[in-house]
This record gives sequence, C-alpha cells and structure tokens, in this order.
Amino acid sequence: MRVKLRPSTVYGAHRDGVFVQTPRGAFTLRLPAPLAEPACAWIRALEEPRSTAELVAAAGNPKAAPFIERVVAQLRSQGALVDAYEVPPAVPAAAVAYVEGHSEDPAAALAALAAAEVTVDPGWPQAAVAEQALTARGVRCTVRPAR
Repeated sequence: MRVKLRPSTVYGAHRDGVFVQTPRGAFTLRLPAPLAEPACAWIRALEEPRSTAELVAAAGNPKAAPFIERVVAQLRSQGALVDAYEVPPAVPAAAVAYVEGHSEDPAAALAALAAAEVTVDPGWPQAAVAEQALTARGVRCTVRPAR
C-alpha cells in the first residue's frame, strides 16, 4: 500500500529521534541517534506517495527495512500518513491539502466535496462573493435565476 505524508507536516532530527508536527498534533519518533537523519530522509520521501518497499529500495540497503517499517508504522499510528488515492478532477490543490490535513478519510471527503453543489439566491447581497469563494474551493455553485 502506498502512503504519503499529510500536508503542512514539519519534522526534524534531534538527540531523541525525529520531532514531527502535523496539523493534527506533534510527537517524537524515538530512534537511536544515528537513525535520526536517515529517518528524516525517509519522511521527506513520503511527501510523495510511496510504499515501504519503495523506501527500502531507495535506501539501498535491505538491512534498513525493519527501521523503515518502524518509522512508517509510527507515522501511521500517529495519523501523520494518509493512504494514497486518486484526487477527483477539478478539486483545487488548496482544498486537497486542507482535507488531507484534517480528515480521517481524505478520499471520501474529497469525493463528497466534488459531488457537492450549492445554489445561491441572487437577492442576497453577497451572492457573487459566496459563489466565487465556493467555486475556488471546488464546490459547484450556481446562482439561481431571478424570478
């Protein structure tokens, strides 16, 4: 299974391992000091969808597999990873990043967003602003014709 790091995640090596902060919280991956920098490289690679096997192959050393699996398992258990999925067409990148940062199931949330449609009454003074804001976030919006 391919996974990727949630957007807006920051991480860095320190003496106890790797500190990770996501939109959902912060935690430390406790690792031996010599593995902190390689773990950061594995996490960096997860900014794009990857499988554990792809990370092990990129590391170039099959002996790294248990450590990579441990890092991926810890990231997953802390909610820092999302399963890779196909993004629905016409959903803006900002909406994708927001949903991936905050939703338990980004694929389902984005499918619902792509299917959403809102009708705005033209008599409302902010109808045009609402239409523009919703459209920019991937929601189909129509302004109801005046009666």
